[in-house]
Amino acid sequence: MVLKNHSKAKDIASLVPVRFEMKWRTEHNHVDCGVFVMRHMEHYQGVSKNWDCALATEGRVQQQQLEVLRTRYAHQILLHECNKQKHHVEFQIFEEHVKKIELEKQKTKEKKQNDSKAPAKRQRHA
Repeated sequence: MVLKNHSKAKDIASLVPVRFEMKWRTEHNHVDCGVFVMRHMEHYQGVSKNWDCALATEGRVQQQQLEVLRTRYAHQILLHECNKQKHHVEFQIFEEHVKKIELEKQKTKEKKQNDSKAPAKRQRHA
């Protein structure tokens, strides 16, 4: 990108980016950049010394944390009042909930039927 006609163009062009050494930085995760950005925006208070966004180092624990965060951020985005499709999302959630309830009812009914067909256990007398 070329900066033209700006009083700070030369200053900006000569800057060298500084990359923080963060213990939670990854080498193999190339898909969760947005999740990391959201987490950083939640936790960064303008001071880089001892900054910690409460993410584990790369590995299984961090992956679990990212899954929770990904779900939370998706929930907040999908159900935010400015989402024009919010009512469609809510309806889909409702439909899934109803399906889950119906499935549980069916399982309970089948279990009761199977239990009633099973022979009764004899009690032993001492």
